[in-house]
Amino acid sequence: MNRSFLRVTSGGIAIRAYGTSSGVPEPQIEVGLSSHDAVGYMTGLAVTNPPGANWFYPVESTRFGVGASGGSATLVSVGPNIVTVRAIYSSGASDSMHPVSGWAVVATPGTEGTGRLIGLDGAGHRSPRPRYRRPRRAEKVSSASRPPRS
Repeated sequence: MNRSFLRVTSGGIAIRAYGTSSGVPEPQIEVGLSSHDAVGYMTGLAVTNPPGANWFYPVESTRFGVGASGGSATLVSVGPNIVTVRAIYSSGASDSMHPVSGWAVVATPGTEGTGRLIGLDGAGHRSPRPRYRRPRRAEKVSSASRPPRS
């Protein structure tokens, strides 16, 4: 696994992404998330053979921690023409990112991260996606229970 990107959202969620694309049939990514009080983890495989180049697909969503001390995040696989992924949450908060190697992760503090996910191409045109809901499952991972990295 190679480091893909590191970033901290304006809401204070730290995102660390590690991916691989060489020697595997489908690019994969592992994402570590943290707030001041909680940590979380996501993993996903890239969408393969999608139609066209203006697509984006939420691969995985997670909630970590409890209430305001945790966070919500969505891992997005994007086509080559998508240059920005933006999440606008029902709380009024937002997060956006320029994809790296076909991936973006958007996140917000708190565990009620419902809202809209938007993909923009280089001309600023929106690629439509339906509303998404908060994740169905929550992953609560503490640093003590996290498996060791090899």
